[in-house]
Amino acid sequence: MTDQHYPAADFPEPPFGHRLAYAVGFFPAGLLSGLMGAWLMYYYCLPPDAGLTGYLAPSMFGLLMFLLNIPSAFADPTVGFLSDRTRSRLGRRLPFILFGTPIMALFFVLLWFPPARGNEPLNAIWLVATVLVYFLSFTVVVNPYLAIMPEVWQSVKGRMSVSSLMSVTQGVGMLLGMAIGPLITRIPHYLVGGVELNGYRVTALAAGVLTIVAFLPTLLWIRERPHSTKKEVPFNFVRSGWETLKNPAFLPYLISVALINTATTMIIAMMPYQVKVLAGGSEEITSALLGGLMVLAMLLLPVVNILVDRVPRRTLYLVCCGGMAVIISLLYFAGHTAFLSPLPFMIAVLVLSAPFVSVFLVVPRTLLADVMDFDEQRTGYRREAMYNGMESLIGKLPVGLAPWIMGMLFTRFGDSIRQPMGIRLSAVAAGVLTFAGLVAFLFYPLRK
Repeated sequence: MTDQHYPAADFPEPPFGHRLAYAVGFFPAGLLSGLMGAWLMYYYCLPPDAGLTGYLAPSMFGLLMFLLNIPSAFADPTVGFLSDRTRSRLGRRLPFILFGTPIMALFFVLLWFPPARGNEPLNAIWLVATVLVYFLSFTVVVNPYLAIMPEVWQSVKGRMSVSSLMSVTQGVGMLLGMAIGPLITRIPHYLVGGVELNGYRVTALAAGVLTIVAFLPTLLWIRERPHSTKKEVPFNFVRSGWETLKNPAFLPYLISVALINTATTMIIAMMPYQVKVLAGGSEEITSALLGGLMVLAMLLLPVVNILVDRVPRRTLYLVCCGGMAVIISLLYFAGHTAFLSPLPFMIAVLVLSAPFVSVFLVVPRTLLADVMDFDEQRTGYRREAMYNGMESLIGKLPVGLAPWIMGMLFTRFGDSIRQPMGIRLSAVAAGVLTFAGLVAFLFYPLRK
């Protein structure tokens, strides 16, 4: 692989210490997403066999989460547009991170404090209000944060290194979020100032604090490249969005990654149900399975970096889409095989999927950076945040489908021990979405 190197001589790529400082900022994205993906639906919609009352029906929860992704998605290109055109002493990206992080942390905590016991309309109102502000503030912080990497590190080797570190910090955060089950279930309920605290709420409070702390290294040690004419983007909002969509490499990437992210969201969200209902396991076992998958995927990251030196990233990504589509669909058969009981079967499927997960952790970010470089060749401007915004605009809409699809499948086909077909079909749906991501990426034109 030829290492394309673009950095200006007076602004060399920051060394390893700065890469690590920047990558730490991606820890909250993994932590908060892991907690929400693995536990929020389970927290609000406890299965009938749990013996406890949830806060919302699965179909209502899924519908609301889908609808809440719509305003959040349209905020992404707006934030990207504003960030690309911002001029300040701190640059185009850091002011958004500085002011948005406390709001994001606060509302993540609040969404775990529904006010009414049982399935009540007030809980639906609370979910809408807290998730909406959380989603919007997440966009304000993470969109500009991600735009820093392709600007500051402009070689393939540098981007792969930073992306790998980001994958580790994100993976550790996601691992912690998904594997927190033992802590959640063992913390006793108690009152503080008249407010009931349980394991979920204590975990959310800790996550909020860690989110603020994790962005401090980026704010303290990362500096954007000096202002230049390439940063003076003249396009208005509509023109900026249109020029982004005109990039022939962007739509194939965008559609494929959106479908993969939707499938991933479904896989994470359905695992507590798979373990509880199909295998008769506990939250601790779910945490161990998801945690083990993330650890194995992170351990395989050096192998992915070696493969990228030998195999075109486009080819590697396509192979992983195909393999993941087949492997994850096998979860449909958990409990239907004579040679393995449900839990060992689930373990085997997740182990086989780990190499594909490892590739999905690293390669897509570098592919998007290539798309941004190609845009600079076409337009003459660096517009990283607009690409992140447009990616989230399209990407969040199908990702919002994941809990909706699961909610509909659970309601129609069942999510209990007597009627588990909705859980099984969720695995098949995730496999179909992954294969659709493969088909979309066949049209990606950048091959070097």
